[in-house]
Amino acid sequence: MNVEGIRKHSKRTPWRPFVLVLDNGRRILVRHPEALVIVAEWEIAVVENGTIHYLGPEAVSEIEFKRRRA
Repeated sequence: MNVEGIRKHSKRTPWRPFVLVLDNGRRILVRHPEALVIVAEWEIAVVENGTIHYLGPEAVSEIEFKRRRA
């Protein structure tokens, strides 16, 4: 995925939590819009449970939105 695709989801209104699914199968939950920072066109940073994950946007294969509770 490119950085513009990730930026589009991070700026969505109304904002909803989403999961970045990586090429290696790992899943990173973005719980809050300020938990994701686009550092540069080649790097993003995501805070999840107190850990900062640095990754390239090309490692993101899919974005999944969390289901809303009924």
